[in-house]
Amino acid sequence: MKSFLVIIVFILIVGFIENSVWAAVSKTSAQSNEVESINKKVAVALDLSQKVSLRWQAVVSLKESSAVDKESAIQKMITQGDWVAKNASLELFTGIDLNKAQKWSLDLLSDKSMMVRMKALQVLERLGAKEHRNKLWSILKKDFIKRESLPVRRMASRLLYKWGSESQEQWRRLASDPDELIRKLAQTRLSELQ
Repeated sequence: MKSFLVIIVFILIVGFIENSVWAAVSKTSAQSNEVESINKKVAVALDLSQKVSLRWQAVVSLKESSAVDKESAIQKMITQGDWVAKNASLELFTGIDLNKAQKWSLDLLSDKSMMVRMKALQVLERLGAKEHRNKLWSILKKDFIKRESLPVRRMASRLLYKWGSESQEQWRRLASDPDELIRKLAQTRLSELQ
């Protein structure tokens, strides 16, 4: 009778170990498949020959992924991608990690693409990152093409106005800005500050 119980316990232990091994193998296999899927999506997002909508969707679909590699994939697209990959990645970060979304938005305010700079401003506005007003003031000192003000300057000035920036000296400078919209915002702010 004892030997019969020993055999049953042995079979149960072997079965448990076997199930544990199979569970670990299948989990590793699933993680490997997910990492492979993420790599394919990154490749599509960075492939300039693909349609913009397909590339955007490749980035945004990463939100559903649970892999640890997701974050490094998003960072890769932000650092190596064009404006489509960068903008979609910023959008994706706002749904995953607000601190990283803010950090990347601040970094991308100096990106060569005006579309990326504008997206970065939109993200900062959505996050209410008022503590970074100084970065916005620096945008207003540049972003001209042949003395024409670019839309990103207008966005920055509207955001500074909305956030109630009280730097009279800065607003005084903008009161004579070549861009009419920025000039009017500055004049309105100055009259409010008096």
